[in-house]
Amino acid sequence: MQILELPRLTTELTLLNAARGNLKLGKVTVDGLDVLLKRDANGNLNVAELTGPAKGSTSTPGAGADSSKGDSGPTKLPDVSGELHLVNCRATYEDHVQNQTFHFPSIAGVVKFPDINQAIETALEVACKVGESPTGKISLAGKADVAENNELRPEKADVEAEWREPATRPDRVHRLEQ
Repeated sequence: MQILELPRLTTELTLLNAARGNLKLGKVTVDGLDVLLKRDANGNLNVAELTGPAKGSTSTPGAGADSSKGDSGPTKLPDVSGELHLVNCRATYEDHVQNQTFHFPSIAGVVKFPDINQAIETALEVACKVGESPTGKISLAGKADVAENNELRPEKADVEAEWREPATRPDRVHRLEQ
């Protein structure tokens, strides 16, 4: 069963820079990505089949994280920068728990991350069709500042987002701020 297809991925990152740990990706273009995500009647996702069960995990769907693990401190992040462009992308989500299929025939947008310690800016346009309903469009724009000194800091996150559903109705604009 195919879960993901990616016919074209381009980046300005050279192999030499990658080997040196210089992760200045430049413009990264994901062109033609096609994803099929399925949730079976037990609530398990098909992507879990790719990785297998996690160490120390139980097979109970929806079980929480192992609470016996200690806090290992903040997550260290590499120096990375770039601009991700999604072009001609699409996805399907088959939910056998709710017995619905969500089609995303068009996913396009840009994610800019000029420096790991600066805000990540996002602008996405997603077409969505549920079952036999007409296709609608969701627009999402925002920024998230979640790192400091190359460490992931979710407790200090500064997140702003705006989405529209459908994109042509200004009365349906929502602002999400933390």
